[in-house]
Amino acid sequence: VDGSKTSYTVTGLAAATDYTFVVRSAFMAGSAWFFDKKMADPQTVTTKLATPTFSSLTFKGKTVTAKWKEVSGATGYHIYRYDAAQKKYVLYKGVAAGKSSMSSNSKVELGTKYYYKIRAYKKLDDGSVVYSAFTSAKTVIPKIRIVIDPGHVVGGNYSGNEYDNVVG
Repeated sequence: VDGSKTSYTVTGLAAATDYTFVVRSAFMAGSAWFFDKKMADPQTVTTKLATPTFSSLTFKGKTVTAKWKEVSGATGYHIYRYDAAQKKYVLYKGVAAGKSSMSSNSKVELGTKYYYKIRAYKKLDDGSVVYSAFTSAKTVIPKIRIVIDPGHVVGGNYSGNEYDNVVG
């Protein structure tokens, strides 16, 4: 690095990986490099994981399904759901790497609005865990589906012989 610079950017690093850097001064005299014997203390940094892309959140039957795009280097994914009583997002489900969706029908009440977020994680060799940032929240409101005789259309979102988004 040019002697007038006080920083350097390293590119092409792997996600969620430890890198140790050491800095020391050097100068060139003629065609030979001379390095200072004294070095700065080593500095270790861990690169971040990319944030997953939260593709969709749907409700069908009694099942909520979340889908996302996988993150390179992730060990798995944590799906969080907002808990109004605790006024915070709480861990809802964990999913191993290699999967890009989660379906669940546990603890879902019709007509209640649910907020979900996802983040990737990677377990490092030393046992620590590196997390990505959270995705933006997506919402779903589980609603009943009423199947009726198509000749008796009365309102709602009608498709074929089924109504969607009818709360009752």
